[in-house]
Amino acid sequence: MEITGNDYAQYSAIFQNAGPVNGVLRGESARNVLVQSNLPSHQLGAVWELADMDRDGALDQDEFCVAMKLVYLILGGQLLQLPTQLPPQLIPQTKAHLFRSNQQAPAASAGYVSGAGGGSAAAAAAGPSAGEAFTWYIPPTERSTYEARFNQFRRGAETVSLLYLNDFLRQQGLPWDQVVKYWNLVDVRKLQVLNKEQFIILLHILAFAARGVPIPPTLPASIQDIIQNSLKLNDSLRYTAATSPTGAGSSPASNSSPGLFGQKSKNVTLADGYLSKLGGSTYGAKSTFASSTTGGGGKGSTVPSSAAAILDEEQKLRAELKSLEGQIEQAERTAERADKLSTESTSAPSATIKELTDMLAYKEQRKDEIATRPYQLRDQMRQREHELDRHRAVLRDVREAVAVLNQDKAYLNRYLEEGREKLRGLEAQQ
Repeated sequence: MEITGNDYAQYSAIFQNAGPVNGVLRGESARNVLVQSNLPSHQLGAVWELADMDRDGALDQDEFCVAMKLVYLILGGQLLQLPTQLPPQLIPQTKAHLFRSNQQAPAASAGYVSGAGGGSAAAAAAGPSAGEAFTWYIPPTERSTYEARFNQFRRGAETVSLLYLNDFLRQQGLPWDQVVKYWNLVDVRKLQVLNKEQFIILLHILAFAARGVPIPPTLPASIQDIIQNSLKLNDSLRYTAATSPTGAGSSPASNSSPGLFGQKSKNVTLADGYLSKLGGSTYGAKSTFASSTTGGGGKGSTVPSSAAAILDEEQKLRAELKSLEGQIEQAERTAERADKLSTESTSAPSATIKELTDMLAYKEQRKDEIATRPYQLRDQMRQREHELDRHRAVLRDVREAVAVLNQDKAYLNRYLEEGREKLRGLEAQQ
């Protein structure tokens, strides 16, 4: 959290370019610089209160450097909530006398007072507190902080993307493979996006992990229910990705990256997995790569309706039933005639009567089977309709995945353009 020599040089250059008068920037001049951070006004007001140490309504060069450091810490995600008092390691030597009445000012480092054990880096190096264990309970104050962070990143959407959070997550002081492991733990749908509840749980896990506290490898049932309810998942689709033997439920060690750069996106993998579950040989389901090139009418994106086939089969069986009923009537008439012949003449062969009786019994049995067939078909049709509903839900998830990919693409294009503009600006300065 200390202001390094490079930081001080950079912030001092910004201070001089802002046009200080008598060595200070008044409210309007300083405001024009700070608002470019796009931080909320209440946060900028709190930054001003901490930086204006002598309470003269203006910022001198040292105070301005403190304000800029606080702004950059917030933007980088290293400072989730502003402190009520200025940390000792951010107090410049020129202002140290203002704080000696209520705190000890140790020796200066690079022009600034460095606190003894007050920094987050020192706390992290010291490891977890004695006896500290991980808990899934999130206190209300921490939840409010995490919600504010989510609202800052979501930009009006209901979810935040891994691509957009990449820089923020890399600044949490953890190895990237651990961050990916904890992301996969809460990203149950493997869409590279988290809603508010998942994001809060992720930050809660990262906070404990940064202190060296061991994190459980799986989510407890209560947390799973919370995530399921927040995602409004159908019972038939809950945690299919987490339990799939070939899907994203595999250990994070086997997926060193969640498909962010240069690898096949997990969105595409998820879509292919769902389509394969539909049964590639039955419905002609293909990879999403193939369906995206053939369009909405291609073979890879259509599923034939089984309800129409069932109706056709029912019509055929009804026609067969009618034909069999006619045959049964004819057999009954034949049996009646045989009975008459048997009563009129004792010489009628008994074998013919037995044959006709057996034929009648068979026709009656066949009639009963055909009579119950339509009900069985209706039950099958209802079952197929339920399956179609599940398939539609899967296709909705695939469309959401495509929308996320388009959003990530747009963000990359903006990010690339901003980089080019910065490069052109640096070239112009040189």
